[in-house]
Amino acid sequence: MALTNTTEGGNSKYINLKITKTIDTEKPAFVLQEDFKNTDTSYKEVKGKLKSLSSSFTPKGATNKYDTYGAKIQLTDGDEIYSIDTTITNGTKDLLNGLLSVAVGEEVTLVVYENKGGYQAGCAMKDPSAEAKEDKFYKSFFPWNDDYKNNFKDLIYNELAGRKTPEQEAKSEVSLSDVPF
Repeated sequence: MALTNTTEGGNSKYINLKITKTIDTEKPAFVLQEDFKNTDTSYKEVKGKLKSLSSSFTPKGATNKYDTYGAKIQLTDGDEIYSIDTTITNGTKDLLNGLLSVAVGEEVTLVVYENKGGYQAGCAMKDPSAEAKEDKFYKSFFPWNDDYKNNFKDLIYNELAGRKTPEQEAKSEVSLSDVPF
């Protein structure tokens, strides 16, 4: 199991996680969800091969005060699939920006933490034990500049929305003459 920093997560094949604050410590973490509700089980780190990365959008409505832009990350580790949901916020922008540079099938370690200012932060790492920054972290997909600083939510969402997950890729058509009778 590639989840670390807390107790075991069980024998599930499909594990739902959400990047949010823990119930007891109010620290950012990957919180295990069961029946769409947060549990007391949380992890600081998730490691696996990138399976898919896609966008989500929830319009303003009865339960939402604002439009919500989100991302869904799927990692595989052996026979387990980690499905991670998050919104695109200041706390997740660096993690998602780095993750945009990761190829499907490539191993990645996702980490969330509280930064020096006391805010949620996260990153996508290729080799957590590496010394050099370029060997340790994935390069940001969008360079840090004023446009990224002011419009990161739109930039990340639009890039994710433009990508197709492996399940969404067009399948080749089969001609009737190719079907054996």
